[in-house]
Amino acid sequence: RHQLMTEDSVLQGIYATLESLTAQRASSRFLRYVARTELLGSIAEQSGNLETYIQYFNTRSAIAIRLGLGANSDQPSLNAPSLSRHIIKRSIPPPPKLYGRDNEVDALLDLLAISSPKQVHLAILGPGVSTFGDKRFFLPCDTTPSLDLLIHELATTLDIGVDRLSAQLLQSILTQLGEQRTLLVLDNFETLWDPLHSRSEVEGFLAGLTSIPTVNLLITIRGSQHPAGVEWSQLLPPLRPLELQFAEMLFHNISHKLVNTYAVDLIKAVNCVPLAVTLVAHLAAVHDITVESLWERWIEEKTMMIERGSGRLANLDASIRLSLNSPRMNHDPNALSFLSIVALLPGGMSPHLFRSCDSHLLEIINVKRAITTLRQNALIYEDADKMLRMLNPIRQFVLSHHPPSDIAYVFIEEYFIQLALLGGEHPLSVHSQLRQEIGNIEAILVKALGSDRPTVDVVAAILALAEYTYISGVGTCTPLERAVKRLEVLVRSKSRPQKQERNILRRFLLGRAGKAVGQEGNGDIEDNMVTLRADCLGCWGQLLSRQGHYQDAKDKFELALELHRQQEDFAGEAADLHNIGCLLTLDDALQKFTAALQLHERIRDQAGVAYDMIGLGQVYLQRRQLLKAEEVFTTALRVFNELGKDEEDPLGRVTALNNVGHTLTAWNKFPEAEVSFNQAIQENETIRDVVCKADSLCGLASTLLLRSRWSEAEGKIREAMALRESFKDPDLFHVLGRIQCAQWKLTEAIQTFQYTRTLPRDPKDDYGRGDDLKYLAFTFLLLGRLNEAEAMLHDVKVLYNSAENVVGLAEVDITKAEIWAVQGKLDEAEVAVKEAVDVMNNRDCKIGNAYALYVLGGVQLLKGLFHEARMSVQLALELHKEIGSIQGQADDVGRLAEIALQETAGRDARARWDGSTADDVLLDIEIEKGVAEAKALHEAIDDIAGLGDDWYLAALIAIKRQNFVRAESAVRTALEKHYTADVVYKQARDYHLLGRVLKSQGRMEEGTQATDLAMSMYEGIGVGEACLQFQQLLAALMKD
Repeated sequence: RHQLMTEDSVLQGIYATLESLTAQRASSRFLRYVARTELLGSIAEQSGNLETYIQYFNTRSAIAIRLGLGANSDQPSLNAPSLSRHIIKRSIPPPPKLYGRDNEVDALLDLLAISSPKQVHLAILGPGVSTFGDKRFFLPCDTTPSLDLLIHELATTLDIGVDRLSAQLLQSILTQLGEQRTLLVLDNFETLWDPLHSRSEVEGFLAGLTSIPTVNLLITIRGSQHPAGVEWSQLLPPLRPLELQFAEMLFHNISHKLVNTYAVDLIKAVNCVPLAVTLVAHLAAVHDITVESLWERWIEEKTMMIERGSGRLANLDASIRLSLNSPRMNHDPNALSFLSIVALLPGGMSPHLFRSCDSHLLEIINVKRAITTLRQNALIYEDADKMLRMLNPIRQFVLSHHPPSDIAYVFIEEYFIQLALLGGEHPLSVHSQLRQEIGNIEAILVKALGSDRPTVDVVAAILALAEYTYISGVGTCTPLERAVKRLEVLVRSKSRPQKQERNILRRFLLGRAGKAVGQEGNGDIEDNMVTLRADCLGCWGQLLSRQGHYQDAKDKFELALELHRQQEDFAGEAADLHNIGCLLTLDDALQKFTAALQLHERIRDQAGVAYDMIGLGQVYLQRRQLLKAEEVFTTALRVFNELGKDEEDPLGRVTALNNVGHTLTAWNKFPEAEVSFNQAIQENETIRDVVCKADSLCGLASTLLLRSRWSEAEGKIREAMALRESFKDPDLFHVLGRIQCAQWKLTEAIQTFQYTRTLPRDPKDDYGRGDDLKYLAFTFLLLGRLNEAEAMLHDVKVLYNSAENVVGLAEVDITKAEIWAVQGKLDEAEVAVKEAVDVMNNRDCKIGNAYALYVLGGVQLLKGLFHEARMSVQLALELHKEIGSIQGQADDVGRLAEIALQETAGRDARARWDGSTADDVLLDIEIEKGVAEAKALHEAIDDIAGLGDDWYLAALIAIKRQNFVRAESAVRTALEKHYTADVVYKQARDYHLLGRVLKSQGRMEEGTQATDLAMSMYEGIGVGEACLQFQQLLAALMKD
């Protein structure tokens, strides 16, 4: 009777509250809004009363069932066993295999081990955790929702009869627990502790347990709070999702399926939450279900697909629902409303948006309290960037079952559309906010395309955001892709969205955000939708191009071109032609840029004209028509400078400056190029275009590399690579490989060049692919892998012929000459390198000419043509000094010393060693000075292999003076340097010299070993006549 009266009282209170709300007229909405705090409080109070009664009813019913009490208490039930005589003991669950929890397990075990015989009281917090570990007694509290039931369950576990009052049971439990050291694990303790009406009683129960010295208590609890009244030994932080590698292991060991791309996507989609991964893996374990099909189901069903039953541990939705329906959530009606807003944001809620919600979203009365409640239930967390985030499974569940109200959604939609519109204006003040919110902006814009907001407004915001994505490299093409599809549907259905003036739409042309140029639309909504779709396609293509998806970009440009021509939109057509030209080479590109230039002149778009001139200049630069290239780049820069205030295009200026710098670099005017690149970087600060800045830094790195300032060059290129981290630019990796090669990090250089060749290049970029393979072949040459290098050079020649790269073909001849010189094919080498010298002269490539002359001097030296060799190397030295190449100068000075040394060795040896002429003495002094100068230059730039060459020459000078001890020391230093640089041929030469030095000291066995090793290395790399010539030199120096 008492229970029925209590039930009636609760239900009457709820009815009265609802009746007071429904009785009010529609005209009283304002009054209800003003009194919203009181109304919500009243609803929350009645909800609490109902929940309390249900809890009370369930508890009493469960106790009655457990004690075998029926309707007639005088007659025992025939079906209910007497629990006092038949104890049902809960078995300890077998410990599961844990993945990625080693740190937590070790912390628990360490604490338990070092604390004996002291007490340990631990709490593990988090967003819903299951069994973590046990030693003695484990009780899942989610099956015992009241303290009475928990006491009875604990008594059953301890083999204590339960046919007595709870107070007596508790005393028996405490007495038994005090008899021995015990570990008690209470799992999902929030079931008992969450209800506020019983919280103090539950905390008193814990205090009683922990007052017993032998009890070691461990509880797991949802949320971030923990019970009071206990001196906790340690509070483990909320359990985070697994690291990806451990989540993959968990998935594989349950499903026995290969962890492929779809599996990884699925694991990431559930945020590596152990329960979700476990359930997904069980679904994948079915033999006729593929992981790919599960991923397709996830896209459609989200969390609804992840279930194996109805229980909390078998159904992800059930587990999430348990958290959302906790007493703490029910007592704060704002919490779920606010959570539905956060669920809209895949990137989480920023502090700025939180402040906006707190100030302007009046629908949620107390935002701060809502956040506190959500944190207490571990439904949201704060990441390192202060973003309030949700685990994706929870987020997907909330989106499906608890969408935000219309008022809240419109508020969020407006907030992000206004933020997106700022992307087209380049204000530096919002760059960091745009970067932080990019994922949220994209998600809301995509959703807004299907909302009641005019499509034109949403597309305008998408185009503005694309402007930011274009310059920053942050974001995806998804909004543009969806906009194109939406506009296509509108055009086909001939839908008439709210009309907007044509000139409010920003035109996204070549990175420029500005108002429409050229003729205005004819006012027809359908025509404007077609033009707008073409603009989106052009914008989409530009983003794809910057991301390395060149063929897809070309497809978008060609479709945009078709639509713009259909609408007679000359500005759009010109932009499309230019963009297509950027993906072509040589004559094809020249044709597109010329056509675009004519259209831009026709509509008097000066900025467009300047961009087309830059396109033409890039073709001239590729063909090494440097005068033409410099002329058009300089003219384009002047055009950008002369634009009016309303037409200013800072990105155009930066692009022109970069191209001027590249032209000056090709002309070997490195200081002037450095000035141009630095100016581009400085002006880029107003727009922060990451691609342009990376291009400037890459240009700077090249000028520093070619002037032997390798550490500075590496710093610049790595800065550029960091800017484009999301897109692996092959040009940046190519320059890094060349720097590593110059630093004699040959193994790293090979790895870099090989990786570069895997990166996407424009299908027609044979120039770039040829450069990658040529420098890889050159690195193989330095490592003594001559046959592999020569084979690669054949393929390089094919690529350079396709690209009409005449200078590149000459560089191939130089490298071949170096290979042939080592192999002893001196005549072929001389012919090839002389042809290269002619090409470099004709193309005004000073750095290429200098290197060709240096190699020619080496070939002539091997042929004994001392005068010709000296003349070639002297010319190389002059050129290297002119362009500022320290390494080139050092190598030239060293080679001149080597020429002089070998020339003296070919004279009358006896007269030379007697030192009878003053000229010989002076020549010896000059040789030593030359070696010292080369050594100083090589040391200044930390050229390890170059220093090895200098020490090798020092050893020859010591041999000439019969100072074999000094010679041995010098040649061993040379060998050490060449070994560090990994230059095999020069190591072999050092061993050969060392062998002769050792034999001259009477150390025949050591000398023979060194000589044999040298000959083996010579044979391995295919050294020919050069070895014989070297022995002739030694014979002359050692009087053999």
